[in-house]
Parts: sequence; structure tokens; C-alpha cells
Amino acid sequence: MLTEVFATRDRDDWLAVLAEADVPCAPILEPDQVLEYPQVLANEMLATTSHPVAGRTVTVRQPARLHGSDQAETRPAPLLGEHTEEVLLELGYLPAVIRELEAQQVIRCLHAVNTTHPS
Repeated sequence: MLTEVFATRDRDDWLAVLAEADVPCAPILEPDQVLEYPQVLANEMLATTSHPVAGRTVTVRQPARLHGSDQAETRPAPLLGEHTEEVLLELGYLPAVIRELEAQQVIRCLHAVNTTHPS
């Protein structure tokens, strides 16, 4: 029954009717409309980053933000292997083990192994 009723008006008409009745509502947007939607812009929901391969990219910021708290830095998606070495070192892997795993093609490290970390 709702499908038949909603088919009698277009989206914008229904939004006006619902808003007049104080019903919380928002349109379902097409992907190309999201970037320009006033609420998205007002809440600064999008961030532009510079990706080393893809160039300028637009991404969605963290949606849950607390008033007065520092906002998390928005970074581009990591490259394959970009953080492998860093994570493994934090987990306690020794540089020699990391080099061996990389030589065996078990992992990929984008950067050279940190040689200042004690073996």
C-alpha cells in the first residue's frame, strides 16, 4: 500500500509534506549528489587527501565526533605494505625476522627494515 501511495508524488514533494508534519526525514541521494548535499557540507563530513598513487581523493571523515575533542587526522588509504614493518616491530618482531619473511614473500614491506631497532 505504501508503494502505491508514495508513487503519487515525487521525492521533493514528499519531503515537503513530511517536514510540514514535523517528521524527521532526508532524501536518499544519488552518489553524485552526496558530495554537494548541504548537510554533508555543513557538518564537514568530507575530507580531501593527497594519495601518492591515486592523487587527490575525497573520503568520509569519522562520523562520530565529540564536541571539543581533537579531530582525527584524515589520511589517504595506505599502500600495500606501507605499515607492515611498523606493525611487526611494534609486535616485537626482530628486523632480521622481518627481512626473512619479506625474502620468503610472506609479507611485503614498502620501506626498508628499521636497522636502529635492536635485533
